[in-house]
Amino acid sequence: MQNNLHYFKVSQENTEDSLDDFYVFDKKNFDLEKYATNIKEIKSLLITIKTLRDRKEKPLMIKKYFYNLQGILNKFSNCSEFVCFVNACDNTLDAVKNDLNLLERITEKYFRNRVLNEIVPEEWVQAILDKNSSAKKGKRKLKSI
Repeated sequence: MQNNLHYFKVSQENTEDSLDDFYVFDKKNFDLEKYATNIKEIKSLLITIKTLRDRKEKPLMIKKYFYNLQGILNKFSNCSEFVCFVNACDNTLDAVKNDLNLLERITEKYFRNRVLNEIVPEEWVQAILDKNSSAKKGKRKLKSI
């Protein structure tokens, strides 16, 4: 059995091309429109919640919109600025989807620390998808030496 030093030397001696097609993810994401639509819904609910809070509306009315927000969080939410912020708060999409109190607390931090607007540029969403694309490849590339 070989040790790690052996494999490190093998990798040094067998460099890959700088632009190896195995690692290139240059196609537009097939579900980009679904991501953008979901992100617009998230932003719309966040704007509604913020507006209601600023107007000091009844907590039960505001909570209704938090339930709505919780209900639309799904696999197409992970590229939203909000869920990226959730991750920056050392939490996950599933955590806020399953814990209303946590969702409310993180939303308050979001309102205090981030700009909230309605725009959802598809190229920004695609950029986040691009950034995460290699991690989602699933299979590993192995070469026999």
